[in-house]
Amino acid sequence: MTRAREALAVAPILAFVLFAALVGSAPQPAHAAGELLWSDAFDQNLGADQANEIAVKGRRVVTAGRSDDLDAPDIRQFLLRALDAKTGAPLWSYQLDHVQTSEAVAMVVAGKRAFVALEAENADGSFSGDDWMVSAHDLKTGAPVWEDIAPSSGDENVAALAVKGSRVFAGGEVENRVDPASGRDWLVRAVSAKSRTFLWEDVHDSALATDRVVAIGVSGNRVIAAGISNDAAAPDSAGDWLIRALDHKKGTLLWQKIVDRGGADTVRDMGVVGRTAVVVGRATDGAGVAGANDWFVQAYDTKTGALLWEDAVDYALDDDEARKVAVGKKQVVVVGGATNAISETSGEDWIVRAHDTKTGALLWEDVFDGANETDRAEQVEFAGKIVLVAGRSQQLVEPGSGNDWVVRAYDVQTGALLWSDVYDGALGNDRPSSTAHGIAVKGKQAFITGRSANAVDVDSSRDAVVRAYNLK
Repeated sequence: MTRAREALAVAPILAFVLFAALVGSAPQPAHAAGELLWSDAFDQNLGADQANEIAVKGRRVVTAGRSDDLDAPDIRQFLLRALDAKTGAPLWSYQLDHVQTSEAVAMVVAGKRAFVALEAENADGSFSGDDWMVSAHDLKTGAPVWEDIAPSSGDENVAALAVKGSRVFAGGEVENRVDPASGRDWLVRAVSAKSRTFLWEDVHDSALATDRVVAIGVSGNRVIAAGISNDAAAPDSAGDWLIRALDHKKGTLLWQKIVDRGGADTVRDMGVVGRTAVVVGRATDGAGVAGANDWFVQAYDTKTGALLWEDAVDYALDDDEARKVAVGKKQVVVVGGATNAISETSGEDWIVRAHDTKTGALLWEDVFDGANETDRAEQVEFAGKIVLVAGRSQQLVEPGSGNDWVVRAYDVQTGALLWSDVYDGALGNDRPSSTAHGIAVKGKQAFITGRSANAVDVDSSRDAVVRAYNLK
């Protein structure tokens, strides 16, 4: 073949390769801010399934929650799943099957493991009731690496989890550990992240009543635990806030704060950044006016225990409660609900309040009321210049849609609403999780988990849901 003929033969091939290269390098359609990238609805056997916790690591989105057991309908069991972060495709799943009932209530992903706090019944195999159980799982396969079950003295419940370096810190409550008549006792338990080797415990009972940890975090060499103690401030003081700072190596008490505003005061959540811990919840008459529960927030110096600032609000002399907090170096965003904040008939309204981290000065606020009486913000997470808030609103989609899933994205500086998403699966109850971590963020994506009614099938009851959003 002559060189001219060779050139003619090769030319179409080169043209095709060049065309393919140009097509392959052409810019793909851009996703709009707030656009749904993918959604995963999971139901195992037409029973009650829900995802409570979510985290993202590398290409994996990991969710932890519960699913009715295949072999025993209506018996819930802990379910851990991993999805591909880009597509939502299932990667693996693990379901606990050697305890009576179980459900994930908190999860932290650190290193190559997922650490999960569980509600677990008879985990110790001795029919002891609710047991304290924390498990570690391999991120590649979901396989359990170890399980930590605390010695039982009655009913035990773990509610909060934090991981730092080689240590796992869990917080919750145990029964009658201090005294046979002490009721529910406060417990913080530290174990080795690698081998579950026991390190130390902080067991506390204020007045032979109910003490329990609700939230836990780490600040430098301190473990900060926040929760509830009955009669800690004085006899008949009802529920009081209790915050204890412990040495992370030995569990030694460094400082303690008891907060009583005259009635039943309840901690709901805590966030820690640097030397600042922000505790949120409710306080009876916290704002100084007798009547009902008030929105209540306090910020502490984690080294000294000094109160840095507080925010106490009573919107309409009705029940108000801060439920979750995200703490950043410059801003603190608190979310929850307030009764009749918009009008005398608006019911529970969605509340978001942003503060300066150092001073507590209010930067902006969003009060939202949907189509019916119940609106509540349940989750909050920073995503760069955006703050994401997820919760529920009644009958936004239509009168028969029950609770609807709501996500609202705000400009973190101004509070301007950037985009929102309202979701209803099948005219049933749908809502993001209300446990510790219902939002996970990585790069330009946000992943929010919860539950939806009959999303998989008309008879599938409660289904676990993950929705992935484009942020920018």
